[in-house]
Amino acid sequence: CEVCPPHSTSLPGSASLSNCMCTAGFTGSVRGVCVRCNETHAAPCNRAAYGPCEASTYSALEFQGPAIAFPGEVFEFELTKVDVYRQKINDYQSVLQVYSSQRDSPETDRSVAILGAPTSAVVDGVSRFQISVSPTFSAWSWDGVSGSTSLFQEPHIRFQGIDAQDGGRMDSGVLPIAMTSGAGVCNAGYVLDLTQTALGFQGACKRCRA
Repeated sequence: CEVCPPHSTSLPGSASLSNCMCTAGFTGSVRGVCVRCNETHAAPCNRAAYGPCEASTYSALEFQGPAIAFPGEVFEFELTKVDVYRQKINDYQSVLQVYSSQRDSPETDRSVAILGAPTSAVVDGVSRFQISVSPTFSAWSWDGVSGSTSLFQEPHIRFQGIDAQDGGRMDSGVLPIAMTSGAGVCNAGYVLDLTQTALGFQGACKRCRA
């Protein structure tokens, strides 16, 4: 077969079936994509690059966040709902929730506190969170001139929700947070405020008073 099957469309430059990857069995190479249009679906669906028919349902949550975070300071996470081809899916109904998580399991990490709104609606396929993370420090020292801190463990978070379009579960997986520690744990003009807990000292950077 030299062309994509009937009722299918392909990426520009993909002329033969060998250059396509069809939804039925996902056969062929990755040079192009060939997808069978669902005639019961009207455009625009996902507005796939290779045609107006829907590429697929939810596949993953793509994550964007800060390269490094200071304890207790507000930062933004962005989650984008995408299909199997990493194309954004238009969704205005689903809701995601953020949780602290263990590194190797979905269980809640009691050493991490998350402050801010725990849920966020998906708007045009994107959900945005403005939260702060307060980790636990296992040790700290201060000699009157300089100080240092050690994290109890690297904090991790996870975003989950129910897909309003098909009822399935959406899950970002466990995401590590690159949290500052050591002598430069806080930005200039901030001080690390510690509260003792059963696991150590939970900390957040707070602005110094004038």
